[in-house]
Amino acid sequence: MPYILSIVTFLPLVGALAVLMARVMAKSEEAAAGPARWIALIASLVVLAVSVVLVAGFDPSNPAYQFVEMVPWFAGASYHLGVDGISILFVLLSAFLLPICIIASWSSIKERVAEYMIAFLILETLLIGVFTALDLFLFYIFFEGTLVPMFIIIGVWGGANRIYAAYKLFLYTLLGSVLMLAAMLYMAATAGTSSIPELTAYDWPVGVQTFLWLAFFASFAVKMPMWPVHTWLPDAHVQAPTAGSVILAGILLKLGGYGFIRFNLPMFPTRPSTSPAGDGAVGDRHHLHLAGRLPSDRHQEADRLFVGGPHGLRDHGHLRRQRSGRAGRGVPDDQPRADLVGALPVRGGGL
Repeated sequence: MPYILSIVTFLPLVGALAVLMARVMAKSEEAAAGPARWIALIASLVVLAVSVVLVAGFDPSNPAYQFVEMVPWFAGASYHLGVDGISILFVLLSAFLLPICIIASWSSIKERVAEYMIAFLILETLLIGVFTALDLFLFYIFFEGTLVPMFIIIGVWGGANRIYAAYKLFLYTLLGSVLMLAAMLYMAATAGTSSIPELTAYDWPVGVQTFLWLAFFASFAVKMPMWPVHTWLPDAHVQAPTAGSVILAGILLKLGGYGFIRFNLPMFPTRPSTSPAGDGAVGDRHHLHLAGRLPSDRHQEADRLFVGGPHGLRDHGHLRRQRSGRAGRGVPDDQPRADLVGALPVRGGGL
C-alpha cells in the first residue's frame, strides 16, 4: 500500500474532523455524544487495521528503514517517514491502545464527549508520528505535540486537582525539551541536514557528543520519567481520567526510552561512559547492535552496572534464589553471573 505510513499517521485526524463535524451539526452536546463515540471508535479500529497491514508487510530480515516516504521541505529539512524493527512495534502498540481507551471512556465520560474523543484522536496521530518520523524537526513537533492533548485531557476531564497536575506535566516536559531543541538546531546547522539516518551516521567529535548526549538526555529523562524529574508522574496518573492514565502508562512514558534508543545510543556512541572502566562499553553502538558477540569481560561489565550496581539492586539472597531456580535449565549466562558475585558491591553478607 503506497503512503501507508502517512495513512496510519494522519488517519486519526480524519476521524477527529468527522467528530468535529458531528458536533457542529448536532443540536446539543448530548445529541453529539453518541455519534462522537462511534466515529472515534470506528476511526481507531481502522487505524489499528492499517497498522496490522503495516506490520504484516514489514520485512524483519531487512535492517534498513522500510516504507520510507520523503518530501524535501527547506534548508535540509524534509517530510521524512519510515519505520524499523523497533518503531513499528510502537506504532502497533499506539494503534492498539486507542480503541481500548475509547471503550473505557464510553460511559464514564459524560460531558464534552465530542471534544474528549477529538483530543484522543489527535493524540494518536502525534504518538504514531513520533515513531514514524525520520526528520529531526518533524520528530520534535510530534514529540512535543503530545503534550497539548494530554494537557487538555487531564486539565478538563481529570480529578479535583487536575489543573495543578496538568500544568506540572506540561512545564516539566516542555522545560526538559529546551536543551534538546538547542542540540537539534546545532546538529542540523553543523551537518547540513536534519535527517535522522544521516545524523546517526555523522561522525560527531567526542567532546561535542558529551554535550549533545546530555541535551537529549534532559528531555528523555523527564519523559520516562527518571529520578529526580519524576514528581509530575504521580499527580498526572492520579488526576487523569482512566483512559488518560492508560495512554500515559501504556505509551507516553515509553517515548523517553524510545528516544534513548533512537538518539542517545546510536548517535553519540563514544561519549564518556558511565561504566567504572570509562571505556564506553555500554554506549558503544557496535556492542549495542550485536550484544551476543560481546566478550565475556563486557558481559561482566554490564552485570556490574545493571545487576549488582552501587545500590544493591539484587542482594545475595536474590542471586542465590535466581541460580537455584535456573539450575538444570542450561542457561549459559548463569555461570558468569555467579563468578561475578564476589566482586559486586551488593548488600548483605557472603554467600
